[in-house]
Amino acid sequence: MPDDEIRTPKAVTAFEDENHLPILTANPHVAMPVITPIAAAASLPEEISLASLNQAQSLLASLPDTLREQAHSFTGATGILGGLLFAKQSDIQAQQEKLLPSGALSTTQELYQWLAAQPEHGARYRLVWFDLILPTLREASAKERQQLLILAKDLIRADGRISPTEFALYSLLRGALLPPYERLVKRRELRLEQLDKDIADLLALLAYSGHEDVKAAEAAYREAIACSPVGTQRPLPAKSELSLNKISEALAHLALAAPPYRQKLLYACEVAVQHDGKITPVENELLRAIKQNLNCPATAPN
Repeated sequence: MPDDEIRTPKAVTAFEDENHLPILTANPHVAMPVITPIAAAASLPEEISLASLNQAQSLLASLPDTLREQAHSFTGATGILGGLLFAKQSDIQAQQEKLLPSGALSTTQELYQWLAAQPEHGARYRLVWFDLILPTLREASAKERQQLLILAKDLIRADGRISPTEFALYSLLRGALLPPYERLVKRRELRLEQLDKDIADLLALLAYSGHEDVKAAEAAYREAIACSPVGTQRPLPAKSELSLNKISEALAHLALAAPPYRQKLLYACEVAVQHDGKITPVENELLRAIKQNLNCPATAPN
């Protein structure tokens, strides 16, 4: 193998044929504490508090029993995933219904209606439902998992856009269902200047996703970039520059960094989402997806 190449697990590079779609196309702003993933409760990191776990368990207990039972079958779990990705527009829903397996459609519709009846369309429940179906989906065959990923991609791109939540859910789904595999990455392409740009794009995505006001987003970005591992600080990138392709490539590059570098980066990501003292569901989803892709728990730097 050439000296300038290393093998590393591939980060999220989904939607290869849709990379031109902007990623910042939806921005639900609901204040909420961080929700601890239900499926990961058995291996909680030390920094997760008991209060967070209790809150997650409380949310889980409030879910309707009929839908919770659906999570134990692959068809039902597929329907629940469909409900999480169901569009609000009736014309887009009609397209998505044609994509869903007939056996899963009723569950999708039931979950969508339940979410629609919750405050802010059930935003705080999205990760709870997602974690609930993961054990079932992980036990599916390789062919079923691959078909599910294709279905999820088709459901998301039905309206021609990719929201931050959709990006986060698909990233988490892909990371959970695909087996580890390798790709060649050229060391010479990982220049510090490129990494600085990658960090700027990643922190900008988090800042925009949690703040409707551009000035507030810029303040969150500045605070985060100041404690990040960048060598040269960059101005806040424009929303229009943050495509799925850019963020996917940024994660692929940054996943190669040394653990202390990634720890400092993830700390900066947490600073970005905590800037205004609250964490929205979409910020929570993005932060979890970033942590999974970088495979490094965030800790405050020394």
